[in-house]
Amino acid sequence: MAFDTDDLSLAPLGTVSDLRVGQKVMTVSSPLGLHHSVTVGVVSSLYRELPELDLGPNLIQFDAPLNRGQSGGPLVNSDGRVIGITTAKVEQAEAIGFAIPIDVVSNILSDLKTMQGS
Repeated sequence: MAFDTDDLSLAPLGTVSDLRVGQKVMTVSSPLGLHHSVTVGVVSSLYRELPELDLGPNLIQFDAPLNRGQSGGPLVNSDGRVIGITTAKVEQAEAIGFAIPIDVVSNILSDLKTMQGS
């Protein structure tokens, strides 16, 4: 099924400061090549740290299932605002995922654009 992209608009950005543990979140992605998939869960914790990612205690932990191909997609709150970018999951668990808060992404966006132009 093809989508008409002419009517698409940018999703509004949220902020981690508005997030609460227990709040509903959704991921939008293409797990295992299955395009336009949505999974739903809740925020499990805020300001988690995964030493292997070297991002400090900034991550949003959530329980929406993540599968291969879902990292890099948006984490969206129930208001439709992008609050993070899905990043990692705990392999030994059924549904423990992590996202980089959109606040952190926004802070490094200009650096990424500069690097891309180099």
